[in-house]
Parts: sequence; C-alpha cells; structure tokens
Amino acid sequence: HLGVLKRRNIDGVVLFGFTGITEEMLAHWQSSLVLLARDAKGFASVCYDDEGAIKILMQRLYDQGHRNISYLGVPHSDVTTGKRRHEAYLAFCKAHKLNPVAALPGLAMKQGYENVAKVITPETTALLCATDTLALGASKYLQEQRIDTLQLASVGNTPLMKFLHPEIVTVDPGYAEAG
Repeated sequence: HLGVLKRRNIDGVVLFGFTGITEEMLAHWQSSLVLLARDAKGFASVCYDDEGAIKILMQRLYDQGHRNISYLGVPHSDVTTGKRRHEAYLAFCKAHKLNPVAALPGLAMKQGYENVAKVITPETTALLCATDTLALGASKYLQEQRIDTLQLASVGNTPLMKFLHPEIVTVDPGYAEAG
C-alpha cells in the first residue's frame, strides 16, 4: 500500500497497527510519516505507555494482596504489546520478588482461551492479560471451568470489556487520545 501512496504523490502518512514493515521500507517516508503505537529511530511517533500500563495493573493487583500473578501476553516479535508489556511484568515480579508465570500466545481471543490453563497454577490468584482481547478469551475459559476466584486484569479498557465484564480490572493506554 505504501507503493500506491508513493505513486499518488501523497504528502504524508499516519501508519498504525502494522507488522512486517521494516524501517528500510519506510525510509522514503521518513520526513512525512507519523507512526502510531510503534517507535523507530528517525521517525515521528506517538506511542502508548505499554510499560506504565502493566506497572499500574501489577501495582493495583499487588496492593489488593495478590502475590501469585500470572501473565498472558503476546510474542516479543510485537515490540509494543508483546515485548515491552511482558518485560514490564517480569521487571515488576523481580522488583517485588514474585514468581513469574507467563505464556505469550498472541493477540486473539481464542489464544487467550486456549492458553489460560498453561499459566494458572494452584497458587495463582490473579491473571494479567496484555490485551482486553486475551482477557475475553481467558474469561470464557474460566467461566466454563467454573473458576471464579481469580482476579482478571487487562490493558485496553474497551467499551465491550466494560459492558461484558465490569469485574475485570483494566487500564486505558490512551487509544482514543492518540487519534
């Protein structure tokens, strides 16, 4: 699509939610491109505070008395939602001497559903999901298994999540404000 935009002499591009595009592919657009939710050296960008969102949720869970907090996330190939959020979880666990238990299956609801059992131990009292989508999948699994003692938390705070599951602790990373 960038090739089409280039041929049409587009003045600028705002690029959001992309994978598989390298900085080299974007070189032509360096002076007229704004990246959303991803940063790259030499490019203007607007990023969410991925680390801060996880720290807020982990601190809230910790303050509620949870000491066995598992994590369901996204592979590190996704730098923002995957790597940064997972590393923030690990850093919090290390700083507070918590045992990290994590799986990084992906972004889909089905992946959340299918991977909850991998991160739930008999000691787990809370599950932090990198996205609301993963939390929706995890919640369905927990409901089917009649597990209602686990506190769920996620990044997103989407209207669907608030409507379907107001009991899930969420944080809004600022999607609406980013444009």
